[in-house]
Formats: sequence, C-alpha cells, structure tokens
Amino acid sequence: MNMDNVCVIDVRSEDEFKNGTISGAINIPILNNKEREEVGFTYVNKSVCDAKRLALRYAGYKLEDIFNKVSEVFENNKEIVFFCARGGMRSLTVHNLFNSIGIKNYKLDMGYKGYRKFLRENFENYLKNIRFIVIHGKTGIGKTKILKELKTQGYPVIDLERAANHRASFLGGVNLGEQNSQKNFESIIFHDILEIIKTNKCDDSEKIHVFIEGESKRIGKIIIPEYFFKVMNEGIHVYVDLPIQIRVENLIADYLKVSLSEIKNRKVNIDSEILKDFKESMNLLDKYSNKNNMEEYRTLFKNAEYERLAEVLIMNYYDPKYLNSMGKHNFEFKFELNNLNEFLIELKGVYKLLKK
Repeated sequence: MNMDNVCVIDVRSEDEFKNGTISGAINIPILNNKEREEVGFTYVNKSVCDAKRLALRYAGYKLEDIFNKVSEVFENNKEIVFFCARGGMRSLTVHNLFNSIGIKNYKLDMGYKGYRKFLRENFENYLKNIRFIVIHGKTGIGKTKILKELKTQGYPVIDLERAANHRASFLGGVNLGEQNSQKNFESIIFHDILEIIKTNKCDDSEKIHVFIEGESKRIGKIIIPEYFFKVMNEGIHVYVDLPIQIRVENLIADYLKVSLSEIKNRKVNIDSEILKDFKESMNLLDKYSNKNNMEEYRTLFKNAEYERLAEVLIMNYYDPKYLNSMGKHNFEFKFELNNLNEFLIELKGVYKLLKK
C-alpha cells in the first residue's frame, strides 16, 4: 500500500481521539463519548449481548453520515484504513459495511493499541539513521521561523514545538490553544522521522542530518522520550545569537500576532482574547520573578508598552534562565549574527559542510 495515498480513519470516540491517535488520522466516531460510556456501563452491569445491541442501535443512526464522510475520501482516490482501540467491533462494523457496498477498505489489526506497541518497540531503532543538527539560541532569535524556512526549502526538519503545540516557555502556550497529548506528540515526531528516512534514503553507514531546535526535556506538559533526547544530545550543536531588537520583534510577532511596526504606528488593534491569554499566562512568572519585576511587567502590559515589556522579559527572565543552561552542551559552531537571513545562510552552510 502506498502510504502517500492513504486516509486513516479513527472510529473511536472524541475523547479517545484527543488523548492519542495516529498522526494524520481523521476522527469519524461510530460511538460518541456519551454513547461509549453507556455501552461500557451496560457491558459491565448487564451483559455483553445487551451492550452490543445498544452499540448497534447508536451506530445505526450514524451510518448515513459516516457513509457520506467516507465517500468523500473514497472519491478522492484514497485508500481507506479504519481503526478502533483494539481492532474489534467498532472498526470491524464499518469495515464490513463498506466492503458490502463495494468500497474497498482495510482494518488495522490490533487497532490503536497495536500501533502504540509498534511505535514504542521501533522508534528508537529508526533514530539510528538520524544525526541531529541542534539549533540553540536565546529566546526570540527566531529558531521556529528558521526551521519552517529550512523545511520549505527541502531540508530535513523536526519541529518539536509544533508537535507539542507549545513554545517551551512559561508563556509558550499563549495563542496556541490546548497542548497536544503526550501520545499525539510522540506520534507526530515518529511519522516525521519515518517521512525523513523515506525521503532521504541512505545506506546503513550514513546518517541523515536533520535540523531540530534545542530544548529542555520538557515542552510544557510534554516530556521528550529519553531515547529521543539522548540522540539530540549526541548531535551537532550550533549556537546562534542575534541583536535584542530582532528578538523583541520576533517575540511580539509570535505572542501578539502583530508586527512591532504596526504597534508603533498604531495601525492595528490586538485581539482581546490574545491579550487576555497573555495576561493570564504572565501570572505563571510570579514564583520565578521578584515583586518589583512583576509589578513592572504588569504596568507595562496595562499601558500597552509591549516593546518595552518584551525587552525587560528578555533581560530579566529569559536570558538569565537560558545562560544558566548553556553549559550543558559543547557547541561545534557558534555565530553572532545580525538578522534571520544570515541565520539561515549559516545553517545551510553547516549542513553542506557536514554532508561532505
């Protein structure tokens, strides 16, 4: 099966999907959260037969809607793979239904639990093909922007913060919504590694160089798996620094979703929900900052002095915290640069040098 032409459909409930799914899967529940709970209660407190009867009743009224959604995928010439928790009744029901009406599809044996078992047992082995180029630098230098640009230009990239949906700082969740689950984080980076290996085929003696941002072991509530973190630490470490003004501009763009020039020229109104989220997140700094600093942060925020706020956060909080952690690595490359374009050029130069 050509996996580039596959649509994976998770027929488990919404909460199961949210807790962890296969990267790229879409959710078409055959039983929603409440229905699954009722079926489970019936299974435990009445009988298996009663539980199956109830499940079929709930599934029955959804079949037309499920058919319509799956038909859209089928019409796009995609191979269809259904899965549930263990490859049992839920995925078997839709698998048999669509086979009976002439829509070819597949069912994932062992379901999501089998997939998780495969990931746990094989992820570390796939990493033997990888050598990370680990990008380090103070908050605001634009590491995420650079990773996105490198990926756009065809370089192998793993973006851990995208996979976690968090910027790996106390204000790292601002404007991003809920973090991904641990299982979904692992699934995303697993499939990213598989895609990189597939795209950059090499012999067993040659490793694929992959750009990745240097992180602590924790990204918000996500913990980077030990075996993955070990391979990061064994990689090539690159340190980059940029002027504080560039960093201030990047922080404002990342957190407030506007440019510094727009703020200075008063050409834009910042979304009230973004400001509310930022203000609430700032409270997390309380136990790591002294009273005077916190008063200054809140005053600057209240007065909409966002440029100065970004500057003092860099000087008082982010830089001291980062400098304390710098001693953990030996940097094979160190660059003091002026802008993001120079940053990109130097990283591409490192990649070219390592490929020789």
